[in-house]
Amino acid sequence: MILHISGENITPKQVERAVSLSQEKYCSVYHSLRKDLKVSVKYIINEEAAVKETTD
Repeated sequence: MILHISGENITPKQVERAVSLSQEKYCSVYHSLRKDLKVSVKYIINEEAAVKETTD
């Protein structure tokens, strides 16, 4: 699984913590997978600010 993350001031440590919590605590799908199935997670941090939409 590859995660594409966008935002300002996002650190690898924050992403790793979020991934860890999702796997260990919050994701019921992850827990329902067979125990012998290996799930690897990679991430890409895009530090550019998200595009904001404005209306005139």
